[in-house]
Amino acid sequence: MALGDTQEIVTALIAADSPDRIASVQVLKHYDKVVQETFQQFASLPPSLPKMNATVTELDKRFLIEWEKDTARLRQIESFSSRGYNFEGYDLYQLTHPLAPRYTWKKIATYDRVNEITQIVQEDINPQTGRVELQVKQEGKNSGIARYMILSDDALKNEPYINGQQYHFAFTAYAYTSNQAELLRSIESEPQIISVIPHVPNPETVVPYAVSDSLENVGEDFIGENNARIGVKILD
Repeated sequence: MALGDTQEIVTALIAADSPDRIASVQVLKHYDKVVQETFQQFASLPPSLPKMNATVTELDKRFLIEWEKDTARLRQIESFSSRGYNFEGYDLYQLTHPLAPRYTWKKIATYDRVNEITQIVQEDINPQTGRVELQVKQEGKNSGIARYMILSDDALKNEPYINGQQYHFAFTAYAYTSNQAELLRSIESEPQIISVIPHVPNPETVVPYAVSDSLENVGEDFIGENNARIGVKILD
């Protein structure tokens, strides 16, 4: 460098703590990779998916969760594409408590696009061992994208839901990148935490149809020429 030249130096202070010294070094190296990648992306963090906006209907010993009413949010999520990450699917987890640690969540449903992307694996810290390990972050089954689900069984206790008891869920969307140089091959939206209590219909509430009942041939009395046959499925 000549006299008067300047040089920009970027530094990062990293610390890591794990149950033993070897695991701590592993975690430190993992953090270093994350910092290096962030710097190479011009100090830009990975993109973030919009948060889910699902609604819940409490039923007799079951729930209906649906996320199609907010059509603007739905379009934002399902058309998400940023820096090589593209929307891939939805995850639903059951929790013991709204503030339960993430590693205790039980995934009970995944709805993903029908394509060649199924299992997504990446390095991450195992919160139980404190070590950096290859982990399956998403396990799609090419189920197709759904926009509602009816839940009737407690996945934590392997029994039907009980009326009057509170249950907790976390709902997310996730995206995937095929760029093998990315440390994060999958990103997930901020979870929407949902707490619900199943119950029988409120007093004086008349329920003429059961959930999932179908009404066939609704369009038979339409005026004008048509050959459409319309079916309606009762949700709530």
